[in-house]
Amino acid sequence: MSLFREPDFERACSVMRGDEVLPAAFTPFANAFEREFIARPLAVGLEVIGPGSSFPRLGVRVWIEGEAVIRHLRSTGEDYVDFMPRLRSVAPGMFAGTTEPAGLAPHVRHGGIDAAELARLPQQVSFWDFEPAAAERVRAALSADDLQRWGESLGLGDELWCVTSMGGAAPVVFVQTAEHAAQLRGPETLEAWRDSYFELARANDEFNCLSPGSCRVEVDSRETFETRYGSSWYEYWH
Repeated sequence: MSLFREPDFERACSVMRGDEVLPAAFTPFANAFEREFIARPLAVGLEVIGPGSSFPRLGVRVWIEGEAVIRHLRSTGEDYVDFMPRLRSVAPGMFAGTTEPAGLAPHVRHGGIDAAELARLPQQVSFWDFEPAAAERVRAALSADDLQRWGESLGLGDELWCVTSMGGAAPVVFVQTAEHAAQLRGPETLEAWRDSYFELARANDEFNCLSPGSCRVEVDSRETFETRYGSSWYEYWH
């Protein structure tokens, strides 16, 4: 699942831009969360998980600015390994204690549930960092032509077959033979290509979430694609 395609991620983007604020139904939770964990939630997505099953529940997806949390941890000296269990143990009860079913019902994705039904559902709260999804969206914004032109700039000449990617995944530079691909997998070459790819992708980085360290480039060959995957992109990516 590409999280950057989720509607609640788009709402988080709008909050980051200053175009929207969290709906009032979530304000008490956001205030309590910010007091406890410093970072204020950017968006909250609600969806009934398993409707019609023997164990339906309300999925609550809370988007937070992960870098703000990390900055806070650095300033306090709290270890991330200790922080995450505390977040997962405290915040679900915080959400349940600061929200009302009548306020949540209008915000449930796909709708069709009233406050009384919502009150009976157990909640499944999860937390999502904004930055990785934003970086994935930046990478996915590059077109096939963008990637091919970038590949042609790497100096491979006729040895370049193609450059491709699936969604926001790392781009794969395909050369003609498996032997040549193995030669290109050295750290010096891949780091240079990573930095070059970062310069290409950052033009779409609205929220400055991308860094050279968050990028990578992979190498493969037409030979391997044809012999191992039967020339099937579906088989290759799945």
